[in-house]
Amino acid sequence: MLSNLFSAGDDTVAVDWACFGWEPIGFDLAHLALSSGVDPRPDCRRGSSERRGPEVDEGFAACLALVGESRYLWMRANRLEPPSWFVDFVWEHRP
Repeated sequence: MLSNLFSAGDDTVAVDWACFGWEPIGFDLAHLALSSGVDPRPDCRRGSSERRGPEVDEGFAACLALVGESRYLWMRANRLEPPSWFVDFVWEHRP
């Protein structure tokens, strides 16, 4: 949403107000990936001056696996069919 984007000089900063809090590094990227079916880490790395690759990758994989499993079980419990890419995407990015 545009209300989540702020200008900071030449940079743009995104704030997720709904889930604002302290989470493991890679947590937000995992949620974004589970919503889109696309791994955002390559773009994130290109736009970041920080070099925290291993920490991001570990947090991303752990959160994606745990949250992915939780979302899958919720969808099945509510008789919803997961998106066609969902299970393969989670499996491909497992820790």
